[in-house]
Amino acid sequence: MRSRIALALAVLAGLILTGCSPGEGDTPSAESSPSMSIEDTMVAYARCMREHGIDMPDPEPGKGVDLSVPDGMDPQVVEAANQECKKFMPNGGEPPKLSAEQLEKNRQYAKCMREHGLPDFPDPDPETGGISLSGRQFDPNDPGFQAADKTCGGPGGTHSEKNG
Repeated sequence: MRSRIALALAVLAGLILTGCSPGEGDTPSAESSPSMSIEDTMVAYARCMREHGIDMPDPEPGKGVDLSVPDGMDPQVVEAANQECKKFMPNGGEPPKLSAEQLEKNRQYAKCMREHGLPDFPDPDPETGGISLSGRQFDPNDPGFQAADKTCGGPGGTHSEKNG
């Protein structure tokens, strides 16, 4: 069985939780270029992770990077590989700054996720607006996570339920 070890969510916050697209003012990293698609950068990231000892498959189109690593993998090894490889991501793997409105939407999303079965789901970082799952055991492919995400409308999305 494979466990989910969350990588530093500089990668995920910019790609999964904020919609996988560079925003205005994003700077391409030294290793990625403006002509590289998100899919290309994610393939480069997965390849780099493998080169640094992490068994990570290439992403499937439209699904993002599979962040599962074998049970027993040292989280420090995973983090060290991520630090070496995040240069392949847009903006060097750093999430773009969000507007006050986007930050509030992410706060509401986090609150909704907690109310729908993920009590440890964190609030967004007040500086970047990104939601860091680093050190937490969340599986975005888990049906419970997906159901909560759908109900909550995704980060920056609209809730299908009112949150009073």
